[in-house]
Amino acid sequence: MKSDTLERQSLDEYREALGNLAKRGDTMVFSTEGAHRAGAVLETIFKHAKKSIKIYTHSMNDVITDQDNVYKALRDFLENFGTLHIIVDRNPFEDIDYAKSILMLKKFYSNDSNVEFRIADESFRQSVQQVTSKNEVYYFIVADGMQVAIERDYDKHLLPFISFNNKKYADAYARAFDKHFLVCEKIAIPHY
Repeated sequence: MKSDTLERQSLDEYREALGNLAKRGDTMVFSTEGAHRAGAVLETIFKHAKKSIKIYTHSMNDVITDQDNVYKALRDFLENFGTLHIIVDRNPFEDIDYAKSILMLKKFYSNDSNVEFRIADESFRQSVQQVTSKNEVYYFIVADGMQVAIERDYDKHLLPFISFNNKKYADAYARAFDKHFLVCEKIAIPHY
């Protein structure tokens, strides 16, 4: 399947095609734009991840918490004892509008659980910038060292690079993430 064929499909067909690509471990690299298609990509990654998901994002709002299918896939991943490590630019718990993500993650979160948040520092951003060929800081998600999605435009949900089987890019972003994760400031999830 060609990537331009993916973009012409309805959202349901798109989800099905993504699921098939992930099941096969297809190495195809493709892109997408828009909140619903980005959500379908995240949903597929969460559904097919087995052990670990690493996310670098602006905050934990929007696509992850606003789309029930994405939220459910992440919840299912966590219920199966997957590990979720997240580095954010800003604390998502400072705003009550993120209550859905707080309530969902609170169930899985404690000091030694499978969910952990950190705040990005300048050293981390520089490390991520070195991974990109354009010296820009992109948001990304890496699952199980194989699945990778890179977001270039947060507001437009522009994902210019997605693959369900690309060890080279997944490793590059995972290394930058792992190098800084434990030194970035930990965020405690408040109890409401």
